Amino acid sequence: MLYEATAATGPFTVTAAPPVSITSFTKNVKSPVAAGTTVTWTAAVTGGVGPLQYEFWVQSPLDSVWRVFRPYGTSATAAWVAPHQGTFNVGVRVRSAGSAVASEASQTFSNVQVSTAAPSIPVFTADRLFPVPPGTTVTWTAEAGGTGPLEYAFWTFRAGTGQWTQAQAYSPVQTFAWTPTILDTYTVQVRVRPIGSTAAYVAYRNVTGAVVSSGAIQSVGLSVSQRLPVTVTTPIRWTATAAGGTAPLHFQYWLYEVNSGVWTMVQDYSPTPTYTWTPSPALFGQYALQVWIRQAGSTAAYEAYAASGYFTVTP
Repeated sequence: MLYEATAATGPFTVTAAPPVSITSFTKNVKSPVAAGTTVTWTAAVTGGVGPLQYEFWVQSPLDSVWRVFRPYGTSATAAWVAPHQGTFNVGVRVRSAGSAVASEASQTFSNVQVSTAAPSIPVFTADRLFPVPPGTTVTWTAEAGGTGPLEYAFWTFRAGTGQWTQAQAYSPVQTFAWTPTILDTYTVQVRVRPIGSTAAYVAYRNVTGAVVSSGAIQSVGLSVSQRLPVTVTTPIRWTATAAGGTAPLHFQYWLYEVNSGVWTMVQDYSPTPTYTWTPSPALFGQYALQVWIRQAGSTAAYEAYAASGYFTVTP
């Protein structure tokens, strides 16, 4: 006899991941907050394909412009330093892992009241993520707290020469357009003082790690050594290729199990562009693989990525 008894599940349905939905967006302190206070913002989200990505924005009362204060990353929390007296709006955008859209969901926390404080420069940001290719104009914006009117000066430090250079003399202008032309790693500094002061500065703030490279990563490929699907215990070797950027590029691999809906980092960032996976006898099912790529020295979650699409491992 082939068998003496049998059992079956009956029909069942596999559905697509639910859409991204922000269930709450909160801060750890009550309003009003003193200028210079670090406020931690937290987004609670359901749906989407993990690891979800979060980007945080703030709208300044000085010019009503929305600016990113924490670019897209996998942390659902972000620290914002209240810069000066005024009423601010803070927002969060969320998208699924690997998504290229601006956002899949967003939410705004309105009317964040900030009171006065001693002079400081809690906010100093660039309008581009690094690395950037030479010849790229990067606009830096400083927001200083304290009594005014204030004036600002901007300096740059080049790691290759070990020298500071004044790039923009003191003026009431709190923005600085910087166009580096030489490959290197830089520090950009803003200094502030009250107008009429003869002090070199009253407060200053640095941003380090402004890398000027030969260019951003332009394209990524991901190839596999085996025809898919494969059976368990079959080694699968993935190889990533990339064009552009400054070598050595670093590669990180993530594996997604459809059944559990969980992304797992299976190989951390390193110069090794390959990853070999041998699924054990129990690991049959449907999967997807992503490779994340960034230039050496970059602190971004990734600068480019490639995905395998779904594939099946059979018993």
